[in-house]
Amino acid sequence: MPLDRTWYNTLVDDDGSNTVGTLWNKAAVDSLLDAVDAELVDTVPTALTTTGTVHNWAPGLHGDTLTRWAGAADLVVTGLAGGLAGQRWRFRNTGTAVAYFGHNNGSSLFQNRLWNTATSQATPVAPGGALTYEHDGTQWWLVAHEQGAWITPTYSGANFTSNVGSWTVDAGDVTTYAYRLSGKSLTVSWYLQATSVTSTPTVLRIAVPGGFTITKAGLFPLVHDDAGAGNAGSFCLVNPSGTVIENYKAYGASAFANATNTTRLFSTITFEVN
Repeated sequence: MPLDRTWYNTLVDDDGSNTVGTLWNKAAVDSLLDAVDAELVDTVPTALTTTGTVHNWAPGLHGDTLTRWAGAADLVVTGLAGGLAGQRWRFRNTGTAVAYFGHNNGSSLFQNRLWNTATSQATPVAPGGALTYEHDGTQWWLVAHEQGAWITPTYSGANFTSNVGSWTVDAGDVTTYAYRLSGKSLTVSWYLQATSVTSTPTVLRIAVPGGFTITKAGLFPLVHDDAGAGNAGSFCLVNPSGTVIENYKAYGASAFANATNTTRLFSTITFEVN
């Protein structure tokens, strides 16, 4: 980073007469050293509570900067203003909400945009989490990310569907529905109980939380209780370019029985996302 030349630009050269010009004394040397020290500081901690959606965010960059964020509501950042080649910006969530950082979002200027590892949705930083971006002279690149706490999406019945009929998962039926992102790996955990099923569907679908898109096919174990018949093992799968996790009762065309508040599903799986 270049030195702050505000003080330096106030200096006046001597014209050779030794009667004009800025006196070079201890105070002047101290001012110069202060400017050097300011640029050698690794981080300048900044406490912010910004919320909502922010384009070309300017959190107060000064050399390699650490921003501590203590927001009480979610923050969406589409770009970071003021980056120079080699500069690093570190963000730490000390608040109670989630900060999301969008990938190559056109709402911010090109030189301020963020380039993430997972590109299909914004990279989240939950309470206790942190990330680091580095500017390459063109854009900001994500070089480190720890999500922090697991994220539970806001309840929506539309996240739970079936291939025929209906699968009703009420808010009170959701014991667990949460996710963690690490690089391109998304881990999803769910424990859904007392749900209802109609028209004997063969597939119960759960939306991939965070809105990420699946990269590769995967087959994973699932435990279900079909209409109160007791726990049994089966499988769930994800498909390339998909946005849902498909839960099956068994191989073949075996259907889930019609049920009122007696069907349960639970599993934890990890798969690659775009």
